[in-house]
Amino acid sequence: MTKIVIKSYYLVMSREIFAHFTDTSRSFHSKEGVTNYFDSSTGPYEYLLGALSGCYYSTLVDVLKGRVTYDSCDIHVEGEKRSETPTTLEHTKMTISVKNPSSFELFKEACIETSNYCSIYQTIAKVSKMELVICQVE
Repeated sequence: MTKIVIKSYYLVMSREIFAHFTDTSRSFHSKEGVTNYFDSSTGPYEYLLGALSGCYYSTLVDVLKGRVTYDSCDIHVEGEKRSETPTTLEHTKMTISVKNPSSFELFKEACIETSNYCSIYQTIAKVSKMELVICQVE
């Protein structure tokens, strides 16, 4: 096996996955052993949008620091890819729905602040127009 190292970085918060591809199977797994499969309904962009929602929510919880309570929070992410190569995201829309927040205004402010701190949001924002919709649901 040939190993090529282009550049080596040692990061405090590094992450890693291991990917495996054959003619009949495509998957990746974490170093903890959790396996995720690419199939006809879940491709790389579904995982990217899922990663965005997970990172955004984790960052939101940190930004809120318990200042706002709520029953639940749903995040719906839609991504539209460019037609030209490389087909990066051109437009990404996140709809954040919160149920029974103690303060909807504080929740909205925290969501806007979160978009400045969420690393995956900021990474995608380098290539995509980002749209953030925040709504309160019953």
